[in-house]
Amino acid sequence: AMLSRARACLERRGGPSVPLYQADMRSFHLSRMFGLILAPCNTSAVLDDRGLRQMLTCVRAHLSPNGAFAAEMPNPFDTEVPDPHEPLQVFIDRESANPVQVYASQQMQEDPPRAQVTWSYDELQPDGHVVRAQVHTSFQLRRPEAVGRLLQASGFAAWHFHGDYDCAPFVPDSPRLIVVAESSGNQDTQENPGCD
Repeated sequence: AMLSRARACLERRGGPSVPLYQADMRSFHLSRMFGLILAPCNTSAVLDDRGLRQMLTCVRAHLSPNGAFAAEMPNPFDTEVPDPHEPLQVFIDRESANPVQVYASQQMQEDPPRAQVTWSYDELQPDGHVVRAQVHTSFQLRRPEAVGRLLQASGFAAWHFHGDYDCAPFVPDSPRLIVVAESSGNQDTQENPGCD
């Protein structure tokens, strides 16, 4: 369904052709190499350690020399639980033009560290009633050193941790954990001075 929506959007916009694939991110095989591979929106955090190592190994095999991989992950030090009654975001749905409010309820688990999140999307219909869609997600919470071990085991040469999209150093109260890993580079760049 997601690929169908993407195809329809691309057709409406026109422009150059964009190939779309559906595959397991732990075992995909494409016939080309890439200079940049992205895993946004905590995508890689849904995998256990074995699955993440498989994914990273696969990503590394598809990176061109001097290529980079970037991923957003949940900050493992962030213990603040969102208020399930306060919207996290409000937006207008592009297809229906209806307003949508996003809520999240979260439960923390200690062993292994993970956050169980239920996302609720409330869409206000023209007649005034609300249609709710819910998505349940489980995110693994990994400290930078654990991510670094998996990157090393997957063949990456160097990596950096950031706390936001402006490339600030990662610290425990950063809004997020962003990792940028390089297929080749100086081993000395593994440590981020802002990372505890």
